[in-house]
Amino acid sequence: MPMTPPGTPGFLIAERFSVDHASELPVGAQLHWQLRSFIRTGQALAGERLPSVRELAERCGVNVNTVRSVYSRLEEDGLVASRQGAGTYVADDAPVSPELRELVDEALARARAAGVEPRELAVALHAVAPAPLPDVRRDSNQRGARSELRRQIARLEAELASFPRDLQPPPEPEVRPHHGGRIAGVEELERTRDSLLARVAAVREAGEKRDRRRGEARERVEEMVREPEANKWSWVSSEDTGDPGCKEWRVTPRYGPVGAAMGWWRVKVSGGCPLAT
Repeated sequence: MPMTPPGTPGFLIAERFSVDHASELPVGAQLHWQLRSFIRTGQALAGERLPSVRELAERCGVNVNTVRSVYSRLEEDGLVASRQGAGTYVADDAPVSPELRELVDEALARARAAGVEPRELAVALHAVAPAPLPDVRRDSNQRGARSELRRQIARLEAELASFPRDLQPPPEPEVRPHHGGRIAGVEELERTRDSLLARVAAVREAGEKRDRRRGEARERVEEMVREPEANKWSWVSSEDTGDPGCKEWRVTPRYGPVGAAMGWWRVKVSGGCPLAT
């Protein structure tokens, strides 16, 4: 993969970024979050040149349009500024929060001490502290409304990507509109936001139903273990309980027909796929 050569403006910044192509989180969202945090925590100074679109795309192995979209969103957020023919720079008035970096470092240190992966920490933060979605129609400033809508869309995309793969809905043809260089209007962005809201709500509901089914299946296994004779021939699979591996719990008689006649029932755990019916 071509790399940004040392000595090129933006080289040191480009070296700080990478994306995980195997992650459930879209590469665009990964790059946007990294750049945003890099600027907000003061790791890039006002007026510092960022890598060109092509340089960063080559560095991270992503499409140039992905980087172009990320830079566009950062500019709408007031974090970067484009200079005609000169590239993209950290905005002079980009908001910086040293406290944010301190909070991040502290959270990561505590997560490592507890054996929690950084990704799991990020997912948990989204789950327990979702921010309300402001009503952008109250914002008469079209640029401000578009910026807020893009924030909402990015947050919803990240929340959707955080759910397990088996709960993910089929991708829609137009989750985020592609505009071929033009600026999306407020109504168009609202349609995208509303579509994502509906998908997130559907995935949440599916997750809650699945959790209830798994909870009932685990209770069933506990009941089988407590009273085997009252649950003759019952069986529950690991697919029902959500446990890893491929196994099943069956209430069967000891010693075959003789045990059944004598009331000698037990819970037998067996493995192997596919599960018997």
